[in-house]
Amino acid sequence: MLLVEVPASPLAPHMVDHAYWGRNDTTKHKLSDNEVYRLHAVRRARDLTIHDLIEKEIARDPVPIPDRHNAHLFGVAQPLGSRVDLLTDVLEEQQFDELVLQTLWNSNTDRSRVWEYLQTHELRAPGRGWASSRLFARVPPADLNPDLERQLLDVEMSDDGAITCYTGGASAIGRDGKDCLLVPNMIAAPHGLAALAGKVGATYGYNGRWLIGVGATNMQGKQSSRAQNVMSLSEFPAFSEPSYVYGTEASTVELVEDPRRITQAVLFRLLRALGESADQLDAIS
Repeated sequence: MLLVEVPASPLAPHMVDHAYWGRNDTTKHKLSDNEVYRLHAVRRARDLTIHDLIEKEIARDPVPIPDRHNAHLFGVAQPLGSRVDLLTDVLEEQQFDELVLQTLWNSNTDRSRVWEYLQTHELRAPGRGWASSRLFARVPPADLNPDLERQLLDVEMSDDGAITCYTGGASAIGRDGKDCLLVPNMIAAPHGLAALAGKVGATYGYNGRWLIGVGATNMQGKQSSRAQNVMSLSEFPAFSEPSYVYGTEASTVELVEDPRRITQAVLFRLLRALGESADQLDAIS
């Protein structure tokens, strides 16, 4: 017997030949007006939920507003139908700690070693956290400076499998003295988040769907760091908004098989606005 799983499209409904189509177990059918309205409502609700999840993480930025110099990046992976105690029995196990760290370290690339900053782990109110060496309980060091801010990194896991990540290293001062966006770090962070969500779901029995969202702050006026290597300023335009928020939906199977595609789905608008092509994604598997 051959079983084929065709996951629901997060972009449904789709129009073909001026009509919207849906499918059931064996065939496809033309959707009624009410079915189309319902699917559009589901998409709007999902987009709102992703936006709310990211905004909640942005509000939790551990760095006080007066001390923020760099662009910061936030990520959320929220399972849509997991048990509330999916990870309760394993959160404190050493084997679980090794699974998390190994998955994230494997997401490092030649262009970004951002996950190497994870040094400590601790129990948290939502479940368990992993952080850079001087970010205990999400409290930054008193002697925070832009270089140390760039090394801040945090990952948090809840009992139901929800994952959040944060890095203060989405930008840095370049050779010209201007703060520029570290696009490789901005790619490696959501790629690691997607890979970790897939690994957790596959290992602990959650095969359902996830909301995957990314947000970045303190972005306005900043260019890609690659702008310093070209003569034409227009080749890499400055980002025109103070923040970026975008998300998508994926199944555990999709996260396991192709985290690169999920990363592209949440970042393509950001890369486009910065004049970056998809080849920046070539460094990740």
